[in-house]
Amino acid sequence: MGFRNLQTFLFFLLLMLLGLSAPLSAAEGKRLALVVGNSAYTATTPLANAAADARAFAAFLKENGFEVDSLINVDRAGFARGLSTFSKKIGPADTALFYFAGHGMQLKGENFLLGLDAELLSEFDVDAEAIALNSITGIMERKASLSLLFVDACRNNPIADRLNASVEGVTRGAALKWGWRR
Repeated sequence: MGFRNLQTFLFFLLLMLLGLSAPLSAAEGKRLALVVGNSAYTATTPLANAAADARAFAAFLKENGFEVDSLINVDRAGFARGLSTFSKKIGPADTALFYFAGHGMQLKGENFLLGLDAELLSEFDVDAEAIALNSITGIMERKASLSLLFVDACRNNPIADRLNASVEGVTRGAALKWGWRR
């Protein structure tokens, strides 16, 4: 699916979910977004479009009433700081949206997102080198009235391939939990 088709799809999805045609009153809370796009990886294959896709999606969200924090080509430490800052902004009446474009992986049923500097040589490196997707969804679900998560993680990941050779349970797919909240 090209970016223009993706953008159109996401626009209508957001329109449906958030009622963007209705004015946003203060009582309804804020629309907050954290957009992360990593292209310039140092320990694995760089990605041509992830940062550009994130910039375009951030602009799209701003045009549609979101307060957007963008992290472009960020290492793990910067990613964690950005998540911390974002989580502090979320209130109980708010809509929180997270978008990630970059490398991701799954280890033993848990999904992880990779900063630019992720260097995973064994399964013991994962907690120190990657961001657990469950931690992001957990924060958003606990703090926001509505949480939206968009992950465009590359499935052609040499890090996952390298770990797969030495660790059982590493996959390229995502183990997502689906359901309604409240």
